Order: sequence, then structure tokens, then C-alpha cells
Amino acid sequence: MSAIESDTVPPAAPRVALLARPGRARDQLRDALLGAGAQIALEDDPNALAPEALSAASPQAVLVALEPAIEDALVQLDAVLCDPALTVIYDDAELATSRDGWDAQRWARHLAAKLYGHRDVLPPGLEIEAPQPEPGRPQAPAEVSDDTVDRHLQEAAGQAAALPEDTGFQFDPTSIEQDEEADQASAAFSIDAERWTPPEQPERLALVDDFSAPADAVSAQADAIEAPPAQLRAEPTQAAAPPALPSFAHLSLVEDFEIVAPARREPMAAPVLPPGLDHLNFELEAIEAEPVGDAAQEAAGAKVAGAVLLYAGIGGPDAVRRVLAGLPADFTLPVLVQLRLDGGRYDNLARQMERASPLPVLLAKPGMAARAGYVYVVPDQVAAAAQDGVVVFGEGASDVTGLLDALPPARTAVLLLSGAGVECAEPALMLAARGALVGGQSLQGCYDWTAAKALEQGGGETATPEALAQRIVDALGG
Repeated sequence: MSAIESDTVPPAAPRVALLARPGRARDQLRDALLGAGAQIALEDDPNALAPEALSAASPQAVLVALEPAIEDALVQLDAVLCDPALTVIYDDAELATSRDGWDAQRWARHLAAKLYGHRDVLPPGLEIEAPQPEPGRPQAPAEVSDDTVDRHLQEAAGQAAALPEDTGFQFDPTSIEQDEEADQASAAFSIDAERWTPPEQPERLALVDDFSAPADAVSAQADAIEAPPAQLRAEPTQAAAPPALPSFAHLSLVEDFEIVAPARREPMAAPVLPPGLDHLNFELEAIEAEPVGDAAQEAAGAKVAGAVLLYAGIGGPDAVRRVLAGLPADFTLPVLVQLRLDGGRYDNLARQMERASPLPVLLAKPGMAARAGYVYVVPDQVAAAAQDGVVVFGEGASDVTGLLDALPPARTAVLLLSGAGVECAEPALMLAARGALVGGQSLQGCYDWTAAKALEQGGGETATPEALAQRIVDALGG
């Protein structure tokens, strides 16, 4: 039997809140929830969701697509997510985007198991019937009776006569007599281990220079051994004295050479500079120049109404570089770049854009105002708004609809590039109806064309980044 009985009433569909930023990961998670039969009670971006709105949706479970851009928002929603009665499921946004085929189906089965509270994660038709335990002690195995063993022995004895004989191992009675004779012969040379004592060994001769054998031993040997011929006799020669060892009395642990310390030199005097240059101070300059600061920004450029807004995301850095490279160095409007980054390294993005842009590139900070002839990279935590048509920056998240409504259409251009949020398409079309220049990146060569396709379906035009930059120059001037 599987974990879900076929003849039981199916459980009610759970109410699930999907918290994810717009994009492919959010679409993948939505399809997985609908495939599991869940009811989507709420679907929203955590950065724009209030805790009260999440509580009012009364979800039974929450599915969150984790990424660095929503970490601060999850802290604000922590009071609701910590409810013990709420099932919270976290998934990595990057992994959700890359899942496909069998991997996506397997993850959907695990998601359904978590939502419905069962353990059936196998594909249909592969359920394993687990053995059901029974009460009581297990049955003991049957004992083997002696009658059964006797029957097998009688059968073996009846078949033994029909088996072939092996003559190589027949018994020979004479072999016993031969073994007894060998034992008697070996017993004559046997050694009693208890009574055996080792033979006496001659004492080791002393290590002396002159050695002479005892007189008794010399006379005994003279009787038994014939004296050698006279020509073979040789008078014993006196042993040569060993060479004298070298004396080490003159050795010492004190070094016998003199250590000469180098003479200390006076510091070299600085060279005398030519007349009129003695006030200069030489310092090393940093390899990477810092972006232009607020003081330099306030000193140059003027506050003007209108702006060029570039919205992008995944695959957008290349499109943004191509648009900026097509703008002239004397462009008279500020350019805002709102590009979503998962890592949040907008300072690196500003340096990359500055290499391709003829206009100076700044990192937008709260309290700054956009000025003509500058490119501003707007991070996620910085909000862009318009006051009397002039773009100013503050803290928080940008309101795209409010920003576009407050800008003058005749001096404003909006481009939706690769990875731009689909929520930007409708405000951009409304601004285009009032006379603004609005365009999207063409689908060919665009990595994420969701927003550009929505703009095209609403009547907007799409083109390559180079063509879009040329349209901005033609419509708004250099």
C-alpha cells in the first residue's frame, strides 16, 4: 500500500503564499505549486510586501525563493514566518531557475509531500508496499527430526557401492611396519631434552699484545702433531706499535677569528629640487580611481527636468554598455541605470559601465540629485523619485509608476532591456501614450525578454541596443 490510499478522499488543497521576485524562478515555483494542486493565496515580491498583507492572506504554507536581494525583506517578515502553525519552505532562486525535466518533476513531488504531509515522493506506478508488522512473537522455525536425517544416511549408504573407487589412497598394512622401524632407528639418535647439557666451550682469549699458550698445552700438541719443516718455521715477529692518536687538547669553543661590524653610514640626504619646486610633495596614486564624489558632482552639471531610464536584469549589463556607448559625451540629460544584481556589487557595475560610457558614471546615494551629463547606477536600496521633473535619490525601493508619472514626457526616455521586470511594461506604455520615447530590446540576442515582449504586445517598439541609443539622440538631442 502506498502512503496515499486511492480509495480515500483527497486532502484539501493547501493555501500557499509564493514570495519571490519576478522572473524565471518565480514562474518555475508557481508551476510546481499548481502542479501539486495547491491554492496560491498570495504571490508577491518580498521587497514590496508588508507583514500585514502576508498575515491577511491566511496562508497555510509559504514558499520563498531565496536570493541576496531579499534578505533584508525577510527580516521584516520574520514575525509572520516564525509562526509555528505555518509551514515555511525555502528554495534557492538560482537552482529553481536551472531545474528542468526529470529534476524539476522530482522536486515537485518532494514539494507536494511537504505541503500534504506525506512521504510519497516516488513517480506514479513505483510505490513500494512496506511490510505491515503483526502483533505477537515471531513464529519459531520448524525443528528437524531424526527420522529425516536417518533417511538421508540410508540413501547415501545404498549409493556408496555404485560410486567409483580411488586406488591412489588405499591402505597398505606394510607401511605400519616400515614406520615402526624408522622410529626405532631415529630413537637411537634422539636427545633427552631434560638431561642434555651444552658442551664446554674454551674461554675467550684475552685481547693482549703478547700472548703465549700454557706450557702443558704446548707440550701436548707437540706430541700429537708432527713438527713442521724448518723452512716453514718463522720466528714470531714483534707486533708493530699502533699509530699515535691526534691530540684534541688545543680545541676550544671560542672562535679564533675576529668579527668586524660594518661601519654605520649616515642617511643619504634628499636631492635638492630645482628652484620653485621645493613645495611639492610626492605621493603614490591609487591604481583604481574612486568614483567622482558628491562635491565634484555638485560643482559640475545642472539639475534638469527629464531623464533617460534604463531597466535591466539578467543578461542586461552587456545591453546597458551598448546603449551607453552610443550616447554622445555632451548629452544634456541624466541617465539612470536600474539593473538588478543578486550579489549587490553595484560599485563594480559602476566601474564597468564607466569603461564603456563617454559620460561619467556615479553610484547613486540618498540625498543626491541627478544632473545633466551623468550616468547614475541606482542600487536596490536607493529609491529614485522626481520632484518638479528633476530626479532625486532617497532611501528605500523605487516606485516605477510614480517616477514615470512625475517626469515630463517630452524630455524622458524609457528602455526595457534584457532582464527588466515585467511590472515596468505597463507604466512605460502609459508614458509612451503621453509622448515619451519608450522602447525595448529586440528578442534576438536578448537573454530575458519577458518585459520587452510585454511592451511589444502593448504596441511598443523593440530594436537593438545600438538602435535604441540612436533613437534617444535623435529624439532628445545631444
